[in-house]
Amino acid sequence: MNNGSQSDFEALLTRAYHTEIPNAGETFMVESSLGKNKLEVIAPDLNRLPTLRDDKYLLEFYNAVPEKQMLAVYASLLKERRVLITGRKLSQLSSCIFAAAALIYPMQWQNIFIPVLPQNLTDMLM
Repeated sequence: MNNGSQSDFEALLTRAYHTEIPNAGETFMVESSLGKNKLEVIAPDLNRLPTLRDDKYLLEFYNAVPEKQMLAVYASLLKERRVLITGRKLSQLSSCIFAAAALIYPMQWQNIFIPVLPQNLTDMLM
């Protein structure tokens, strides 16, 4: 859409708005009126969304991290920024890291993911 006009973009958004939402696993597809641009996405399974009741990592994350920091971590993950989480308890730290990665479902983290890094390897962070 970078090369198209504003009206082409608005027409594509209007078509997307009026397209029926597919069931989990089915394809959601919207084409522009000229057929030049196409948006195709597979609908995520809503039963796989992380919940506090079913996901022990997410429960640990919820209990250990204040809401303001949760939002900051979530925003940083969506912006694909570097995120460094430290903690005193290894089990709690690991749980929080895996929960943070699960927050962006149905997307997946595409960069380097090191759940736990020993103290003597902190030079690798640079």
